[in-house]
Amino acid sequence: MSATPSGYSINVNDPSLISLVNKLQDVFTTVGVQNPIDLPQIVVVGSQSSGKSSVLENIVGRDFLPRGSGIVTRRPLVLQLINRPASSKAQTNGVKDEKLETTDKEANLDEYGEFLHIPGQKFYDFNKIRDEIVRETEQKTGRNAGISPAPINLRIFSPNVLTLTLVDLPGLTKVPVGDQPKDIEKQIRDMVLKQISKPNAIILAVTAANQDLANSDGLKLAREVDPEGQRTIGVLTKVDLMDAGTDVVDILAGRIIPLRLGYVPVVNRGQRDIENKRPISYALEHEKTFFENHKAYRNKSSYCGTPYLARKLNLILMMHIKQTLPDIKARIAASLQKYSVELAQLGDSMLGNSSNIVLNIITEFCTEFRTVLDGNYQELSSIELSGGARISFVFHELYSNGVKAVDPFDQVKDVDIRTILCNSSGSSPALFIGTTAFELIVKQQIKRLEDPSLKCVSLVYDELVRILGQLLSKQPFRRYPQLKEKFHSVVISFFKQAMDPTNKLVKDLVAMESCYINTGHPDFLNGHRAMAIVNERNAASKPTQVDPKTGKPLPPSAVPRAASPSLDSMSDTNGGFFGSFFASKNKKKMAAMEAPPPTLKASGTLSERENAEVEVIKLLISSYYNIVKRTMIDMVPKAVMLNLVQFTKDGMQRELLAQMYHSEELEDLLRESEYTIRRRKECQQMVESLSRASEIMQMPLEKLLGFSFAVGDFRMLFLMLQETTLAMLRLKTPIKLTRRIFQSTPFTAPVSVAAGLSATEPIEEEHTPQYNPSHFYPIRLYEVLNNRYQVVAKLGWGTSSTVWLAQDLHHTFTVNAISSTLVTTSPATRKTHSNWNTWTDDAKDLKSDNILIALRDESILDIIARDEFEHPLPQKALEDRIIYLSRNGFGLQTKGIGRPVITDFGLAVHGDVPHLYYHTIQADDYRAPEIILTAGWSYSADIWNLGVLLWDLLEKDGGFGGLSPGKMEYTSERHLAHMIALLGPPPKKILGQGRETTKYFDHDGAFRYPELIPENVSLVDSLNHIKDEDKISFLAFIMRMLRWQPEERSSAKDLLADPWLRAKH
Repeated sequence: MSATPSGYSINVNDPSLISLVNKLQDVFTTVGVQNPIDLPQIVVVGSQSSGKSSVLENIVGRDFLPRGSGIVTRRPLVLQLINRPASSKAQTNGVKDEKLETTDKEANLDEYGEFLHIPGQKFYDFNKIRDEIVRETEQKTGRNAGISPAPINLRIFSPNVLTLTLVDLPGLTKVPVGDQPKDIEKQIRDMVLKQISKPNAIILAVTAANQDLANSDGLKLAREVDPEGQRTIGVLTKVDLMDAGTDVVDILAGRIIPLRLGYVPVVNRGQRDIENKRPISYALEHEKTFFENHKAYRNKSSYCGTPYLARKLNLILMMHIKQTLPDIKARIAASLQKYSVELAQLGDSMLGNSSNIVLNIITEFCTEFRTVLDGNYQELSSIELSGGARISFVFHELYSNGVKAVDPFDQVKDVDIRTILCNSSGSSPALFIGTTAFELIVKQQIKRLEDPSLKCVSLVYDELVRILGQLLSKQPFRRYPQLKEKFHSVVISFFKQAMDPTNKLVKDLVAMESCYINTGHPDFLNGHRAMAIVNERNAASKPTQVDPKTGKPLPPSAVPRAASPSLDSMSDTNGGFFGSFFASKNKKKMAAMEAPPPTLKASGTLSERENAEVEVIKLLISSYYNIVKRTMIDMVPKAVMLNLVQFTKDGMQRELLAQMYHSEELEDLLRESEYTIRRRKECQQMVESLSRASEIMQMPLEKLLGFSFAVGDFRMLFLMLQETTLAMLRLKTPIKLTRRIFQSTPFTAPVSVAAGLSATEPIEEEHTPQYNPSHFYPIRLYEVLNNRYQVVAKLGWGTSSTVWLAQDLHHTFTVNAISSTLVTTSPATRKTHSNWNTWTDDAKDLKSDNILIALRDESILDIIARDEFEHPLPQKALEDRIIYLSRNGFGLQTKGIGRPVITDFGLAVHGDVPHLYYHTIQADDYRAPEIILTAGWSYSADIWNLGVLLWDLLEKDGGFGGLSPGKMEYTSERHLAHMIALLGPPPKKILGQGRETTKYFDHDGAFRYPELIPENVSLVDSLNHIKDEDKISFLAFIMRMLRWQPEERSSAKDLLADPWLRAKH
């Protein structure tokens, strides 16, 4: 840990976190395996001409990278920078005098490099480091311009670097040059994408500032894997080579391509400087002078240049490592367990007695085969059916439903039954329904059940084969492929051996049912009952006979029967053969009697008797067929289980031993596959590397992360202060974001003295309307609140509060000093400002549990704290207080447009109160019209605020302007004028409700300041960042919120259903 002479201990140079990741990287590289853990790292990408190498050399402070035309970096270079305190024996420093190119160890004791592939050898001459990089690269890739993904690990120790790890990748190129491979662009692109696609990789995209940012190869590739720019840092090189009158201010402000981690402009050495061997110390001094003197950058020069870039990368990487370290530790433990289990399954390469090995495998296989069928398998699935459960599904779902679906009458029609009845009665018409026709039809239909029964056997066989494949996929068979093939052939043959008797038994069951029709079965519907059912149906279908005299229905016995037709009437009406034979003399001749056709079918309409006979036969068939189907559904599964499943389960081990247990074949069967040999070696390497990594991670996380300044652990905590009293605004939160594991060191006096500002010129919160200094507690920087919270920087200000960054001795978080005039102070907490350290117990709710906001990019807050300490901003000293300037360089907004605005909750009230409020709320330009007119406000004021906020976030000049161009002061008159210009004049209803309407409007509703109303403006024209239908949809969306009359604004619930929110943008 390094500290300033004044005792400030931010500990940014403490290598504990980054060195930890370096050790993990080295472990996997040394063992020679691909890193299975996604470690946090900063990956440098950019085109060949972007100045990537110069940026890295400036960060290191030494020339050490290969230079030349074309692709110079042809392998990933894992550059591990480690801050090493200067030795008292050191005679010189490489950064301070780089012209000294000596190999004398004593002369360069403080700075040296080490390569992982040459452990123990220290390179004090950085030219030799360059030569070793070239030599090691050519060893893998040859002398041509080919590339290799195998990394080179270089560790540089120096007192002039911040502890940092960077991965330098080959520069992106478009066209192969010389002897480069034809697909060199694809090779480099794939290598870069593989590195930056990892979620824990921070992307350092290097782009030349004198080219169009939209054409940056590095940013293009970064956006493919990080489209929102959440983990990408932009570095703008060659800023000094831009055309006169141009700068990168818009890029830094995020107006071109916004990045959450922002951009850093740098100035590198030119080619002439390199050729003249000008030291990097000269280049860094030139860079500093450039930014301090350039009119576009001098106000933010502390956020420009290589030193700021190195410091920012150091803090971001440490924060990123801290956030991911618990997950890394868990992943290492899980991976170690996974590979250890697999290695144990692969077994030792040294075989034991082959007979015993085969015997054990056979025994284990047969045991697992039985347990799978019985449902006792240890690896039971909760996702799908397996093993014996699938066989049960075949029996009780597939086969049962298949048999039930067989309909005996889908192939036997009524006319077929009539034909069979006629044939079964012979030459004499039957007086009674015979059993011959019934048995004939039933036997035909029973034989139809043979096919689904045999299909059931086949399906069960398939399930047994499926189980076999499942068991043969286990590790012992992957290890011995020939043994697996032998097992497969023997078991399949055994299954087929059992298939023939099983199929025969099933066929016999069908034959048994068809050879004897048991009409005496207790469930069978007998003939008398069937006839009674048919008669009842026929009687119900006939119309009811009515007595013509009484009009009442006649009983069945009283219904007159139709008279038997006489011979004469039959012959007169029916004709036919007998009619024509006994025809009258009037007939000229008798009909000829023809021979019956070769194929004669029963045809014509069924008589009442024939119809009844057919229906009776169908009832009897259906009744008996259902009995047979139930029998088959019950008996076929039993037959299959007996002759197939149980047979194979009982005889499997005997069969395997008989077919395989021959000593002359065992050695061949136990020959390992190439995959097993290779995989065992891989697992051994993985277990070795992960074991070492696990040892590194065995230290408790509290010690691994316990450096003195808690990087990035920031929280928003709100205090309520007033002139003579102190009180806590108790805020409840459902989630405690992080647990306490850090300790912090208090700040001492700052390194530099801040410049003074004029006491007469208003700054910061003094610009707010009705500013009253007594409403703001006079916080002093480095003041310690409650013996615990030290204020280290001012972050912003609002109409009723200022926001400060404070350091907890256990955490770091932000403190918001809110006006107390709106909240009643509890008597139990009233103390004067001079007695901060004697708060009562009730006031000790000032703690990290009272979290309101957690920032996403916390690393910038560490930089702010350090910069305020080392380079304090100018201050305005008054008699009773000091007004500080805000450090609002938080990096870039997501949209990157406009100035950051901090709005607090100092004037918040409960939203479920039925009455209206009349006191002033909301920031100036976000103020709703009812607030300005004092017309009474409620929940709908927040809806207006949201609409303006969305508009303002989207557009640089969005929102209603209330600033006076001359004095840059907010005026309500100008604010209302802009509302009228964009929304039209206000309705008389809201004017009538306003208590201060007459200040702005006359009695007729005319605006008193028409000269302030802008001309030729509209909401549509104010939207420039969206086009066409999206613009119309967004306009309709915010117009639901920007309504003069509060009750006409949509509710939050209704807004959530708006088409613009639902659309995919």
